[in-house]
Amino acid sequence: VTRSGNFSAGLPVSITHQPSGQINIPSNVTINANTSTAIFNLTAIDNTLVEGNRMVTVKVNATNHRGDSANIQILDNEAT
Repeated sequence: VTRSGNFSAGLPVSITHQPSGQINIPSNVTINANTSTAIFNLTAIDNTLVEGNRMVTVKVNATNHRGDSANIQILDNEAT
């Protein structure tokens, strides 16, 4: 997550995703004071279901900042 503007204070950022049940991801991160970015990890949830590849949308928002989103393709590793 990247921000621009005033870096003097930490910036809490909320993270959401849809559809649920596809990835593990933190619900929030903080961009520390005097920095412009925060890094977070996400992992695909592995199950035994044949679901095919699917898209997950990850959205980030922070007070007084423009939110953003990205689509991530989850590849199914079960045989079809």
